[in-house]
Amino acid sequence: MGSITLISGCMFSGKTTALIREAGAAEAAGRRVVVFKHGVDRRYAGGEVVTHNGARVAARAVKVSADVLATAGSAEVVAIDEGHFFDDELPAVCAALRERGVDVIVTALDRMWKGQHFPTIQRLAEMADRHERVLAVCARCGRPATVSQRIRPFDRPGDFVGGAESYEPRCEACFVPGVDEPEVE
Repeated sequence: MGSITLISGCMFSGKTTALIREAGAAEAAGRRVVVFKHGVDRRYAGGEVVTHNGARVAARAVKVSADVLATAGSAEVVAIDEGHFFDDELPAVCAALRERGVDVIVTALDRMWKGQHFPTIQRLAEMADRHERVLAVCARCGRPATVSQRIRPFDRPGDFVGGAESYEPRCEACFVPGVDEPEVE
């Protein structure tokens, strides 16, 4: 039996850094590791998972959760970055990999830019063998940050992917729920 580890938190909390560290440790121990990212995430590089401070590791970009299951091959460790971008089948895919004996590591935002929890990530948290919630530093007051604040308007509907130009970490006291995204015309 494998395991599922979920590393969640707001933006800039070190989730991807933790994923790269854990995947690197598994590789150093001689385990076969495959890293995945969602194809919608093109912020830094198409074939790599990249942290906001530039650390990087090779990754396979996929479009749906089922692609992870179909292409994991003989991996002993599967690392999935930005799990919140994936469809509702992600928990089932992680469970199937765990049943195969694979150790799965998933990083994800646990809350949307409006403050609501991602239902898929909540389900994953409930089934995870280990759930590490990481915190950032609030960009306004310096307290522990738990929410990603949208700080610029959307350019177009569905334009959720962004970095420091679009989001900042906030504590609950400094967080202001965002306005709705633009309507599709």
